[in-house]
Amino acid sequence: MDAHRAPGVRSARPLRTITLMLAMIVLPLAASSSAIASTAAPGPHAAMVARRGRGRQRSETEARSLLLAGPARTSQVCSTIAPSVPVTPAQGATSNDLQYPIFIWDAVSGVSQYAFELAYDDTFLQPIDAGTGYNLAGGTQAWYTSGLILDPNTTYYWRVASMCGDGTIGAYSQAWSFTTGSGSVSQTCSLQPPALQQPASGATLTTLSPDLTFQLASTTSQYELEVASDSSFDDLAWDWLIYGFDPVGDAGQSYAFSGWDNLQPGTQYYWRVASVCADIDTDGDFSAPATFTTPSGGTFLAAPGLIAPPNGANTASIGVSLVYSDVVGADDYQVRLYDSPGDVGTDNWEQAYRSTDTAVSVIEEPQTLFYWRAKDLNGAGWSPLSSTWTFTTPVTSAVATITPAGGILDTSPSCLALTFPAGAVSTQVTVTYDMLGSPLEAYPNFLFANCSFTLVAYAGSQQVTQFNEPYTMVLTYDPSDLLAAGISAPQELNVAYWDGSEWQNILPCAGCSINTTSHTVTVVLNHMTEFALGSPVPIYLPMLRR
Repeated sequence: MDAHRAPGVRSARPLRTITLMLAMIVLPLAASSSAIASTAAPGPHAAMVARRGRGRQRSETEARSLLLAGPARTSQVCSTIAPSVPVTPAQGATSNDLQYPIFIWDAVSGVSQYAFELAYDDTFLQPIDAGTGYNLAGGTQAWYTSGLILDPNTTYYWRVASMCGDGTIGAYSQAWSFTTGSGSVSQTCSLQPPALQQPASGATLTTLSPDLTFQLASTTSQYELEVASDSSFDDLAWDWLIYGFDPVGDAGQSYAFSGWDNLQPGTQYYWRVASVCADIDTDGDFSAPATFTTPSGGTFLAAPGLIAPPNGANTASIGVSLVYSDVVGADDYQVRLYDSPGDVGTDNWEQAYRSTDTAVSVIEEPQTLFYWRAKDLNGAGWSPLSSTWTFTTPVTSAVATITPAGGILDTSPSCLALTFPAGAVSTQVTVTYDMLGSPLEAYPNFLFANCSFTLVAYAGSQQVTQFNEPYTMVLTYDPSDLLAAGISAPQELNVAYWDGSEWQNILPCAGCSINTTSHTVTVVLNHMTEFALGSPVPIYLPMLRR
């Protein structure tokens, strides 16, 4: 992108934040962009947008510590074969597509969805991106658009696996590698601009946050949209990169960009769109600008009230459910997160999320203080922002030494505490806890209660698989997580463990209990593996009347 179109951009670094249950997502990712949004709206392929010149970014290396909420890994290998031919980037190639790169591979016959992973090494133990890829129009090739800004002059590895109809993942392809270029390419983008469609040029609108619709161009997967109060586009009000389109199947369709902020009332604006050559991260020519005028005012809704996490809370997981009140008449909601009170004062948000629901769930960085607030949308535009609350995320790992006299592993304020009695081990044992953003293995008919982790024990270099005496595990759940997951009966919670091939519920068991007052689940067991807290999906039987 041309830097002169993003005035006021601060020195910044990329960030990768992973989300769970969102209708729209905005995340800061790039040195020249501050946020990214994805929408599952009908029409063309679900697009994502990145706002430039806003927010503060962190390095992609820091993001490796975040736990990705991509497709669940599973040992249930389905029968479909793995893709075998990478197209873009080719094996061993140098790629200058650093900004939200596109990955293309030859499709597998009969497969329509794929699991994608990107990593710094070919072990994929710490993927930096994971998601679902789809077939391009025509069905001979498949693709995935990453939400990352890649580092220049860096080697990356990627792989894909076919997904079965039941959602399980087959064997992954071999690891393919590529190296990024310097990120500065002096080439011209010859792609033609899209056609602007709505609003009609010269129209006077009834909302301060209009939808701007244009026709998607051929062979184009990314666009830049600008809105300014002057015809020279020096005074930009909106500046967005929109990406994630099928460059073949979406061509000719209409796409409506929905605004994230109100424009000034009673003002004439100019807007235009350019196609972007994604392989060199360079704009083509902009369309001829169109104009519209915003209304002089309107009737806006009150801001939603914040509900959870409680103000000042220490969350039990890096997965956080942000819950706010339902506002009658609201068509959409937006949540914004900030790094500091100063950023709150200037509305210099770090992340933003949109949803039609009254809760969004995200996975955030550990041991971090966040400030957040919300607003809602009606036909007149966005409401004012709510008051500001804070929450702090916990650590994601902990280590404890257990001796023959016993010991404790306490991850407070995380969701887990372990107590080992005397005699549980006959020699010194090291127990390691690692939090997961979600279960690694698919768990059908299970509502996840936002507490998942692995436990491993070693006596020296020898892994401990059984204990002489059982230990006690206490899991603390957050009621707001249950609300977001759709769990209405905490007394039906269960702790499940992965036995290597399937999930096994622990409750009921001797010495086990659920305390809905202290919000804890207690189980007694003598082995370690992957664990998850949740509740069975309710089964509603038909009502019969005689």
